[in-house]
Amino acid sequence: MASSPGDKTEAGNSSQRSWRASRVRRDHSDNTRSLSSLLSNRVQEERGYREVSSRRNSDIQVLCNACTYIYCINLKERSDKWERFQRQAQRIGKPFGDKVKRLEAIDGKELFQSDDREGILDGQVAMEWDATQNAQYSRKANPGLRCMTPGEVGCAMSHIKLWKMLADQEGDPKTTTMLILEDDAVFATVKERSRFSAAFCNAWKQVPSDWGFFYLGLSDRGERTIIDSHQEGASRFSDRVSSPEIQLYRPKYGVYYVSHTVLGYAIHRMLKWFHTHAYVITKATAQTLLQDHLPIVGPIDVWLADNQWFQIPVYCAVIANEGWRREDGTYEGAELVTQNRGKGSKTDIQQSSETW
Repeated sequence: MASSPGDKTEAGNSSQRSWRASRVRRDHSDNTRSLSSLLSNRVQEERGYREVSSRRNSDIQVLCNACTYIYCINLKERSDKWERFQRQAQRIGKPFGDKVKRLEAIDGKELFQSDDREGILDGQVAMEWDATQNAQYSRKANPGLRCMTPGEVGCAMSHIKLWKMLADQEGDPKTTTMLILEDDAVFATVKERSRFSAAFCNAWKQVPSDWGFFYLGLSDRGERTIIDSHQEGASRFSDRVSSPEIQLYRPKYGVYYVSHTVLGYAIHRMLKWFHTHAYVITKATAQTLLQDHLPIVGPIDVWLADNQWFQIPVYCAVIANEGWRREDGTYEGAELVTQNRGKGSKTDIQQSSETW
């Protein structure tokens, strides 16, 4: 029996409804899978964020525990530098930023104008020093006797003041420590994200127990003789924020430096380095310097290097495979803490070695 036009219409409508229902089911299934994938990605991102945040908090805790006291040296007239420094410190983490205290720097200009200059110095800083040895390592330095500038004297006296504060504190001389920073210090970042605490934490795990000075920034001189080249030529890790690879250095003034690796990190002895803008010092070291080695003769960083740190064990950390590229394609290593030497910046300390 032939079907009527109405039957054909009904069959067509039924087929269309079935197709639409199938399409709705497929769309629903696709949407469900998309939503499930989106939720899964979101969960992974949140888990990753929590892991990174937890690791960051842990690194900051290690940093704050390692440094019993943290001080930044800042001149009274340079409140701008202190404010900039505080912003940096808070970006590292609130516990670190809150722990940093300001030490009002001793103003060398005021000291030079005082009628009791010798009484204030009290044999702690000598006014004259010989720059001949320093001139061997710095093209800007001139050999011969030099008179300390007000800035150099004020800087040395400010560091001495902090050494005295640390030496007078209670606690084990080997584990009671102070991180001393100058207000032009710039902490390591990558893509505007701080990685200072992560770098410090990785370095701190490898610092030998005999340390007395632990430098976080430096300006070194002389060739390096590497015994174990495990770290040399490795790929760069400029984008690694959470766990930058670290190299530790130890100075051997006037001769060479050697290295060996410890769990993927390199420990080096080095020729010579300068700067005191960022270092950790133990109470025992502060006591030794104050009791046995004053006065400071020359700029404080040069005085320490010229005297081979008085045989006190010294180490420095850098971020491996970064920084200045050598001719052989390897890298010097990037400082955990540099100095602000950008456009418009100017040091508050005139160098006596660069004047005749």
